[in-house]
Amino acid sequence: MTMVVQTQKHDGNTQVSDVKNLSGGERSFATFCFLLALGHVIESSFRVMDEWDVFMDELTRKETIMMMEYYIERPEQKGRQFILLTPNNLSHVSVSNKVRVKKLPDPVNHQSAHGLQQQTIN
Repeated sequence: MTMVVQTQKHDGNTQVSDVKNLSGGERSFATFCFLLALGHVIESSFRVMDEWDVFMDELTRKETIMMMEYYIERPEQKGRQFILLTPNNLSHVSVSNKVRVKKLPDPVNHQSAHGLQQQTIN
């Protein structure tokens, strides 16, 4: 399978066929889009994406969240659950009866004899 990524300009000079030539954010965005596309052919009652946005800039993150909200609202996604895990801020996400945001408390570091040790969240 060959995958070609087309950046914003729609000319032959902006096509990339080797993901090593993409930035971290571009690679994350391409992976995100590829996973959404696979969702149309893979039947699953839930989908989980972990840290899908860590290399994206803020504008791209907001764009992907809007894409995901649109995708989730589509009729063919009825009955499916989407779980998105991110360490980033989600304050701009529109919460509704279909969309919930659960923020875990920040980890607390405790000084121990052997240095810093992270506390487990209960």
